[in-house]
Amino acid sequence: HTSWPEFHNGVSAALRLSLGQTAISRTWIVYNKPEQANFAHAGVLMGLGLQGHLKALAKTDLYSYLCQDHEATQIGIMLGMSASKRGSMDEAVFKMLYVHIPSLHPPNYPDLEVSSVVQSAAVLGIGLLYQGSKHRRMAEVLLSEIGRRATNDRLQDREGYSLAAGMALGLVILGQGNAAAGLSDLQIENKLRKYMTGGKALEAAQAAQAATDPTLCCRIKEGENVNVDVTA
Repeated sequence: HTSWPEFHNGVSAALRLSLGQTAISRTWIVYNKPEQANFAHAGVLMGLGLQGHLKALAKTDLYSYLCQDHEATQIGIMLGMSASKRGSMDEAVFKMLYVHIPSLHPPNYPDLEVSSVVQSAAVLGIGLLYQGSKHRRMAEVLLSEIGRRATNDRLQDREGYSLAAGMALGLVILGQGNAAAGLSDLQIENKLRKYMTGGKALEAAQAAQAATDPTLCCRIKEGENVNVDVTA
């Protein structure tokens, strides 16, 4: 029961560093890496990222953190790097996030076991990375992810995943909405209203195709309408 409080305490400790001081070096960050991954250090990583200090890390460092197979560390490094590079659409950080969002993978992509909470963090990281970019592809993907149906690999924490996708969408089209060039045909406002008030989730042709989708959850059967308990 103290794991996540330790994470938040780590974030708080990192945020005590002055924004105006000299940038923290890669050596300092790597030197303070514990032998055993823990929630407190994961929080420190996220806090350093919120202040932009994780830009100093190399790609090999990111790989080393992610390979620890520790959920909190994965969350801290993904959100921290996304915050450090927010609005930059950095390709290396995008690839790191992409690997942790199975719904973005093509059909022939290798199956990866990614927990729902890590998927949610990766989705929110996309929003930070593409903040204010009005990137059409990302906006379209995030809009659909808000109401994505339950799948066998994403059965738990659906509300959190939907919330993360909604926040990420807001960051991508920050202050623009349908007024952004190239986004008017997505009908973002109408779809968001449907997610809040309910209505048909899919057209007839789309519903027929979805019914045969092998990835849909075999334990949850949802109707043709939007599940507002998840999306609202």
